[in-house]
Amino acid sequence: MDYFAKDVIRNESGINYALSVSDAEVNFFNNMNSTKTSFDAVIFNTSDYPDSEIVAYANENPDLFNKYDFKAISVESDSIAKKVLKRISSEEITFEDAISEYSKNYYSTSNGTLKNKFEYQIKSILKNDADLIKIADLEKDELSPVIQTEIGYTIFKCVSQMQPTDTTNSEFIDIARTYVKENEMGRIQDYFSSEAAKFVETAKTSGFDVACKQSGKTKQSVNDFRLNFKNNSLLDESKSDIEGLEGISDNEDFLKKVFALNKGDVSDPIVLENTVIVVKSNGSSVKSDSSIAKADFTQDVTNQDYSSVISYIYDSKKLKNNFDATYTKYFTSTK
Repeated sequence: MDYFAKDVIRNESGINYALSVSDAEVNFFNNMNSTKTSFDAVIFNTSDYPDSEIVAYANENPDLFNKYDFKAISVESDSIAKKVLKRISSEEITFEDAISEYSKNYYSTSNGTLKNKFEYQIKSILKNDADLIKIADLEKDELSPVIQTEIGYTIFKCVSQMQPTDTTNSEFIDIARTYVKENEMGRIQDYFSSEAAKFVETAKTSGFDVACKQSGKTKQSVNDFRLNFKNNSLLDESKSDIEGLEGISDNEDFLKKVFALNKGDVSDPIVLENTVIVVKSNGSSVKSDSSIAKADFTQDVTNQDYSSVISYIYDSKKLKNNFDATYTKYFTSTK
């Protein structure tokens, strides 16, 4: 009651000891709402990373994309795996029959074919990286020793010889691109930051539009953009529907750099999650077209404070929440 009083607790006595909101606070938020900036932007999308750069990476790291053809038997324990390997080695059972009888198929199809084909994929399922050589050096039809994998223990059988990295194969380009996107995003961002830096140099010497024309980039314009980090509910929403700029309200680095620009200034490259962008400021303006009444603002602040307190309580490690069990016991029990 001391914190929220009648605004939330519905105290009909009219006495409100809740948190107070001053006129200065209301004016402060209204001023934040009224300050806007406009800017032009060009977007370098990381999905446009060229095939030539993928090939260059593969040439630097060729072993990653060696292609293997294995069958596998995966079981839950080391002792079972050794038993299976002994039976196969003594010709008590064939490898194919052992697949049907023992394998849990953690990493393989129902007929034992290993789903992971490329070296980096196979390496990812091994518990110990050093075990890779025990698999990579297998000859056709040769069996590996028991290998501990991320799940269980596995026996590998070489079906055909390893195929070295082939950068002319379209399948390779797709596989390598996926790997680089998942594991080397910094490399991709560095590439586009370098391309964006060239754009900035041209924009500063010859103009933003000239830089767009020379680089083949499309200029995107954003108007009346407010400073509202993560779109706090007490302020007007600030967003962009332009592809590649959707998350700019959540990016602190972007907001700091863009709102620090003077009219006509061109930013250095700004790295977002999947894009690198360059911005030219078209200036900021202050308008009083957005104003919230004190009573409405007070209610908004109260609601947000109330929600924050509830979240804090429920997130506390000291809370033992027995509500569901208690409710079920006393209100839904059939007894």
